[in-house]
Amino acid sequence: MGLWRYTLRARLVLAPWEARRLLEAQAGDVVWVGHGRRLARVEDASGGVVVVDGVGVPVELLEWASGRRVVVAFEEGAGWCP
Repeated sequence: MGLWRYTLRARLVLAPWEARRLLEAQAGDVVWVGHGRRLARVEDASGGVVVVDGVGVPVELLEWASGRRVVVAFEEGAGWCP
């Protein structure tokens, strides 16, 4: 039987612990994203949105994801999905 490999083409992927870290982040902070596979700079953290690598992450989504065992991903054209 062959192995299947799925490649996520998401621009930004956040695990629950990364979502929690982003809730605490300030503009200019550097955080791990993508299950700890790369570093990203927080560009803005005001107005109910945290901007990471040009992607706006609503604070409500970060609060929701940080309390669950779920990974959220942002894909161009599709938006945010668990």
